[in-house]
Amino acid sequence: MIGSVAAAFVALGAMVVNLAHGDALPPTAVPDPRLDGMLREHAAIADQVVQMRRDHDAIARQLEALAAVRQPAPATTTEARPEPPPVDAMPPTATPTTPAAEDRQRLLTNLARMLRSGTRGPDMPDAEQEQFYRRLRTTGIVDELVTELEAAVERAPNDAAVRMQLADAYTAKLSTIPGGPEQGVWGGKAERQWQAVLERQPEHWEARFALGFNYSMYPSFVDRSAEAIEHLEVARRLLPSLPPEPRQADVFTALARMYQRQGKPDAARTALAEGLQRFPGDEGLLRAQQQVGAPEDR
Repeated sequence: MIGSVAAAFVALGAMVVNLAHGDALPPTAVPDPRLDGMLREHAAIADQVVQMRRDHDAIARQLEALAAVRQPAPATTTEARPEPPPVDAMPPTATPTTPAAEDRQRLLTNLARMLRSGTRGPDMPDAEQEQFYRRLRTTGIVDELVTELEAAVERAPNDAAVRMQLADAYTAKLSTIPGGPEQGVWGGKAERQWQAVLERQPEHWEARFALGFNYSMYPSFVDRSAEAIEHLEVARRLLPSLPPEPRQADVFTALARMYQRQGKPDAARTALAEGLQRFPGDEGLLRAQQQVGAPEDR
């Protein structure tokens, strides 16, 4: 369900918690002899992160419309109004009201759609990106969704769709808080929802892809390539039973990165070749193929 946006935020957040606990770093700080390879991998991921941030941007329009619904209508008369009470008599600021059911559902639908768009999010101007993050931080919409969906999961723990929506809400929450251990808490919450779905439905493609792609975004010094490959290979195997979507190409680019990290360039080339058969001309796959190179380039 979640695309690269979620993967980037969730992997980063969970990694921060691991580092804070001291269980992700090697016992000694030895320079990595594969530094050049790591830098190339970082550059490839950086290209995707640029697109990841844009995935969030498109939700700004929906949030703008939702915020407009929640604003009180302007006064249309000039009738006298009572004097406001003194400041010390004012009640505390109220929690933002819950949006109307149709607006909430529309937000959930668009949130899922944008988070599922992979590295192919729409190109949005920086101003709308800033507006999106400001809305997330100031309207309380994400907190409302989290509260409602956590309750829904408690009522129906076997409902995979609700768990996937909750994972989306946790991912959105990550973008409303500063970097640090708290992001790891929310990142771990999202991962656990995907895992819970797979415990009940091992062939749930969205959860497989979400977890596998997320693990692929961990840096090499917190290596989770084996787990990423495990989930991504299942997602790869399930693809022929699904209608093609452009974001599915990310399965093959992520697999290629993980196989390269493990020193298996032939497996990386095979994955990319299969991806290009399914998605001919895909720019992400073509870029990844150039980075891997031909066998004689080794």
